[in-house]
Amino acid sequence: MNKYRLVHQVIKSYALLAGVFVSVQGIASECKIDSVEELLKAVRDRSYTISSVEKVLEAKSHGVSAASALPNPEFEYEFSRADSPEGKVNSNDVFVGIPIELGGKRGARTKAADAERQLKAIELEKITFDEQSEVVLKWFRHKENRAALTIYGKALNLFNRYLKTLSSRSLSPSQKIEKKTIEIAIMDISLLQAKKITEQQDILRHISLALNNECGIQDKLFDEDLNLPKSLKIAKVSSESINLKELKAQTQLFKSALDIERSKSYPDLVVGPSFGVEQSLLGNQYNAGVRVSIPLPLFNLNRSGRRASEKMLEAQTIVQKSSSRDLDIDLQAFHEKYNSLNAVIQNFPSSKQLLKDFAFTERQFKRGVISSSLLIESQRKYIEFIESQTQLKVEAIETLLAIFKSTNKSPVKLFEEKSL
Repeated sequence: MNKYRLVHQVIKSYALLAGVFVSVQGIASECKIDSVEELLKAVRDRSYTISSVEKVLEAKSHGVSAASALPNPEFEYEFSRADSPEGKVNSNDVFVGIPIELGGKRGARTKAADAERQLKAIELEKITFDEQSEVVLKWFRHKENRAALTIYGKALNLFNRYLKTLSSRSLSPSQKIEKKTIEIAIMDISLLQAKKITEQQDILRHISLALNNECGIQDKLFDEDLNLPKSLKIAKVSSESINLKELKAQTQLFKSALDIERSKSYPDLVVGPSFGVEQSLLGNQYNAGVRVSIPLPLFNLNRSGRRASEKMLEAQTIVQKSSSRDLDIDLQAFHEKYNSLNAVIQNFPSSKQLLKDFAFTERQFKRGVISSSLLIESQRKYIEFIESQTQLKVEAIETLLAIFKSTNKSPVKLFEEKSL
């Protein structure tokens, strides 16, 4: 067997095996994904990363309850024995103290715990958005790769038929060179095909991992269209955007830390009833009263702790103002970038049009209008253009997702906008 054909067969076999692996993924899965909206919902419900953060959020919620709990009462018992002229005297004293936190310690502690919970809730929202966005990008690249694989398959079919024709007859020196050129083109496209199928396999593997390997991916999922808005009006960052809410929650956490430090300037009381009994030969003597215990704030009023927290809050306030301004600037830049990219994308031919153009080139070759070298060059241009077009579309989607993140929109909105 010709060495070029042997290499081609090896590459083809590898590509087929990879394709079989991709097609059988998820056969034994618990659920089947038929649409992108179902896919994104499944990512939210089944992702290991998201589930882990949800558990931490539950722990933070319990932390709020723990922080708001009242301190337990104190119980003291003292027994003593002494000698007296009347004989032995046994003393028994009991004290039940109720701790009273002054300076708003409990409220400050509860606010700090709630700020931590809110920050974790925002982190969950952020991770969910990022996970869904990553899946959308992988889904789109898989969809675009299918169009490229169709071109590769048609090109290989055409070149193999022509190569078979050349191999069945005696060739002139120029035709032998043409045959070698066709064989190299077949290997080149076969390598690209194998690489693209491997990429498809990796994409499905990553999507499956995002679904905790519990859902099967149906082929019709990739038949769904992604609709990008033709243009976007420049908007301001939403007060409910993930990044802005995160900045506000971080500031609130610093405020709570300052409240805690301020509350430490006040001592805590321990107040409660006390009871005692003295037993002697003369009889029992009972007593009752109230005991108050309070540390004297003579040496430490926690001034340093308060000053440190005040400075940290001032620094965070500056960060919030600066970052909020940067978010507005970035959002404007994202709008301008998206509109520029989409203006170019509007002029791109569709995948169907590319296939029609390819078929036209194929017919011209069969009629002898164009040479094999021109056909090979044409196929290379098609392949390069498809890859460049895909990269540009991916960049536009990434930019649009960044806009969604700042305007409090879900990645699902990508499939709700009006089509191009």
